[in-house]
Amino acid sequence: METSVFLRDLVVLFGISVVVSYAFRLLRLSSIAGFLVAGALVGPYGLKLISSVHDVEQMSEIGVMLLLFSIGVEFSTEKLLRMKWLALGGGSLQMMLTAGVTAAVVNAWLQSARLSIFTGILVALSSTVIALRLLHERGQAFAPQGSAALGILVFQDIAVVPVMMFLPILSGQRAVDFVSVVTTMAVAVIAVTIILAAAWFVAPRVIAATIASRSRDIFILSVIVIVLGIAYLTSRAGLSTALGAFIAGIVISESEYSHQVLSDVLPFRETFNSLFFVSIGMLLDPGFLLAHVGPVLLLSAAVLVGKTLITTGIVTLLGLPVRIAMTVALHLGQIGEFSLVLLTAAQATGALPAAFDQIILSVTLVTMVAATFMASIADRVGRLQADVRPATPELVEVSDHTIVIGYGLNGQNVAAALRTRGMPYVILEMNPRMVRTARANGEPIYYGDAVSEMVLCNLGIARAQCVVFAISDPVATRMAVAAARRINTATYIIARTRYISEIEQLYDTGADTVIAEEFETSLEIIRRILGRFGYRPATIDRQVLSLRQRRYETFRGGPIEKVPIQAEVRFDPFEVEVRSKAHEKSLAELGIRENSGATIVAARRSADVIANPPSNHVLHEGDHVYLIVTDEEIRRAMRQH
Repeated sequence: METSVFLRDLVVLFGISVVVSYAFRLLRLSSIAGFLVAGALVGPYGLKLISSVHDVEQMSEIGVMLLLFSIGVEFSTEKLLRMKWLALGGGSLQMMLTAGVTAAVVNAWLQSARLSIFTGILVALSSTVIALRLLHERGQAFAPQGSAALGILVFQDIAVVPVMMFLPILSGQRAVDFVSVVTTMAVAVIAVTIILAAAWFVAPRVIAATIASRSRDIFILSVIVIVLGIAYLTSRAGLSTALGAFIAGIVISESEYSHQVLSDVLPFRETFNSLFFVSIGMLLDPGFLLAHVGPVLLLSAAVLVGKTLITTGIVTLLGLPVRIAMTVALHLGQIGEFSLVLLTAAQATGALPAAFDQIILSVTLVTMVAATFMASIADRVGRLQADVRPATPELVEVSDHTIVIGYGLNGQNVAAALRTRGMPYVILEMNPRMVRTARANGEPIYYGDAVSEMVLCNLGIARAQCVVFAISDPVATRMAVAAARRINTATYIIARTRYISEIEQLYDTGADTVIAEEFETSLEIIRRILGRFGYRPATIDRQVLSLRQRRYETFRGGPIEKVPIQAEVRFDPFEVEVRSKAHEKSLAELGIRENSGATIVAARRSADVIANPPSNHVLHEGDHVYLIVTDEEIRRAMRQH
């Protein structure tokens, strides 16, 4: 009977979660907020449709463990060091300032330094899931704002682990003194060191053995055993199971199997994570939210505005323009999912004051729902802030030059090609560290934001022959292309974009040529496939040019390249080695043109090449001649010599 009741609870739980989350998705709201609302509906404060709340909460703990495990697997010291100025600098400052300001404000209400600091940490954390999804939807995940947001979020996610170690002190379960802090650190370090050593010795061998069995089922089960086993050991050591799951992820991240592990665990993680957020939602009292809707909305607004201002200041301090800084801040304004993890763990200690959890849950829900609207504001702010405190490089005294916007891989390649040909160029980049490094290497590079007309004018755009936009931010690219076209109606503008859907907008704003990576990648794949199957370069070129023209004509309304000649003639020279029967004979004697129709455009003997050889040129065995021919002419010419 108990089993049937529990199964019914799961059916109700997941069924309502699907409906509510789908509705939230249609409204372009966070699915996490949808899970919280679903939990509130079916929970003990709502419709009371779930009878075994405790069983659901126990299952949701697996979701927390898998969430921390996946972060451990994705953790990379190399990646963290690569983003050190964003993650270590920006992330640490954002966490400390936000937590400090929040703690100072909350302490006046709670009169408890520990709970005030704990509240500050909860507010400081943002939602990695929500922020990255919103940036991906806008094509900004690889733009400067995406990189800055990711760096801060990575630091926040990792910071959760030490916070969980000190959770008993922060929540008031243990006294705050020097001895307790040192003891907590010592026990945690010793326990984690022992568990890490044991795990690094055992886990790789277990995984290697299961891989050798060539059974996916055994492989997945072994990973689950490792995760749960290490989590059990940490719990026995007096630490949290979530910390153990993170350690298990760290261990596996160092192996060559980490990507496979993550892909296999992902479905389990998503399922149990949704269960975790629903279980958190069941703790939310809709009656409390409705009764205190005014204070909750006021607190939510204070969190959103406060975090936005603090994060804007920090990202600006790191050297990024105000436009980018505000975009990052608006995407990180909400309270995150790990705040719920910490809140649940603290709530289990029973040390939180009455109504504290309801206030945090209510504010978290409101800020998550508001995340989509904050991202929409970020889109508008990006356009409005185009000329707010523009970075202005010194006036460039050059003309008939090329301006390269962005010094990533594409920008570096363009600059290298221009430098090799001795063509004048200047580079504009928004990463101050990259600017310093490139300038030290002799590049004519300047720091600034391309959406500012003042910056473009200082780079001499009025005298530029060509402007190349090689940045990853689609919004900034459109704004900068429009600004460039307003200043110089004659310059040739090439814009790079990731997706075909953005081509038409860039042409409308003034670009002359748009290179869509999505489409050009498919053409390169076609080249490789046709080449692998033995098609000649000329045939492949005609096919690719035809595809490119058909695609781009949709946006241009006319051809953008010369129409490829549809003929049997090879317009790339065909190389033929001279045989013995043509040895010491002149071209006139062989009569290749008269007898086969082929035209000889060059002849080569060893390293010496003669272009357009005269009729009295004598061939020797082993020479090479280059012909412009059809397939039939090739066969006739080869029969002659």
